[in-house]
Amino acid sequence: MIEKGLDADANLLDVILKGLCSHEKVEEAYSLFVEMVDKAELRPWQGTCRRLIGDLLRVNKLDEALALLKTMKTCKFPPFADPFPPYIAKHGTVEDARNFFKALTVNTSPAPAAYLHVLKLFFAEGRYSEAQDLLYKCPNHIRKHPHVTKLFESIKVECLCLLIGFKQAMIGEIMVNP
Repeated sequence: MIEKGLDADANLLDVILKGLCSHEKVEEAYSLFVEMVDKAELRPWQGTCRRLIGDLLRVNKLDEALALLKTMKTCKFPPFADPFPPYIAKHGTVEDARNFFKALTVNTSPAPAAYLHVLKLFFAEGRYSEAQDLLYKCPNHIRKHPHVTKLFESIKVECLCLLIGFKQAMIGEIMVNP
């Protein structure tokens, strides 16, 4: 488009990206987005960024979605963080979570609520060890935050109750079948 001397605007970019994504050409849509924003210095619409982030995560392109989140910061848009925590909790790694928090960071680290949300979702997915690993890599003020502490204490109590129940079931089984 640029080579042919055509001027593009945010509306045209939005329409083209919608079309590409609706035909499952999400990677091509992302490449065009990067080209238009970086080379043509086009300022995209916030809705275009949000939709493309969702489509990128749908096809497991987390790194590209995180890069787009950073682009939103550059454009002074509020970060569209909503789809990231569920995706990371289900498919991501501790390092992915850390990269997400870095992408959200402006001057200080994200609010404790952001960390708490991701940790809760790791627990909901049954990924306790990843939640623990992430906790150890969190800033000190997050690790010591009362809500985070309470979350991990509740999991410890829950695990202890499960162990006690398992132990009692084993003892009952041994007594029934000596």
